[in-house]
Amino acid sequence: MKKSLDRKKILMYLTYKAKGIQGITRFQKYVFLLQEEYKIELGYKFKPYENGPYSLELRYQDLADLISFGYIEEYKIWGWPNPRYDYRLSEFAQTYTREVIEKELDENIKNAINAIIKKWQGKNIRHLLYYVHNKWPEFKLTANLQRLRQLPEDIFSF
Repeated sequence: MKKSLDRKKILMYLTYKAKGIQGITRFQKYVFLLQEEYKIELGYKFKPYENGPYSLELRYQDLADLISFGYIEEYKIWGWPNPRYDYRLSEFAQTYTREVIEKELDENIKNAINAIIKKWQGKNIRHLLYYVHNKWPEFKLTANLQRLRQLPEDIFSF
């Protein structure tokens, strides 16, 4: 339980420092980078997905909880072919993050978040995806499908 609470505080701090995050894909990649590149152990299990690593637990548990409790606000931005969902802290959550969470968080975590924001915030999502796909190709769904196609045909016979 404590780990989940700590993770949620980190998600809030990440959103606070980014002054909002454009899209669930960007949110997922920022958290993935925290775990994989900056070695901040959050315990999320990332799986291969269309746009690279994706954690169902991050999206449908921790982030969903923060949204339902009113800490993070989710905004649907219409787009084609799919809408984008943007995230920002509520006013209360901004104050809480600034006055409480920022003082509690480990400096390594804050430095990692600041580095990610400095490097990727405001850049086109394609640059971030290109970076993640090239550094961790095993998390791109199409890479895994291509590997499956290279297996001998009889491997699937029962």
